[in-house]
Amino acid sequence: MVVLFPILIILASMITWWGRLTITKQQLLSAARYGTDLIYYTSDTSSPFTEQDVQDDIINYLTDKQNEGRKLNPEKLQIKVKINRPAKVNPFNAMMPINPFALADEASYVEVYYKFSLPTIFKAFSQFLGSANLPDEITISARSAVLAGTGAKG
Repeated sequence: MVVLFPILIILASMITWWGRLTITKQQLLSAARYGTDLIYYTSDTSSPFTEQDVQDDIINYLTDKQNEGRKLNPEKLQIKVKINRPAKVNPFNAMMPINPFALADEASYVEVYYKFSLPTIFKAFSQFLGSANLPDEITISARSAVLAGTGAKG
């Protein structure tokens, strides 16, 4: 029974930690989708969002104190935004051929990364078993691209 108790504690810790990882991954995916929605729905307005605007909004979305639910640490957050807006269609470029293979490379996208610390109990258990050293932190990420690779509604 004495041997079983530490194993149960580590098992419970692993389940809790995996749950936190899963929730964080879902938050990152939601934030990345929110960012691509910002790109898509502001592209036809008089003042479309810039990459910095999208980045600031995502940081606010994940870390603001007024948000309900889990808030992420902004120091562990990294956001990459790439906006590619196509040229407006006019009589001079309307008949130009489109390369469908290039659309994937030209798509607007948002990538969100978050550094997640590994619990101390896992490191201690790893040393107890004599296995390889575990990293201090891992990075979870999520990516979302604007559908059809256009970066604009029209």
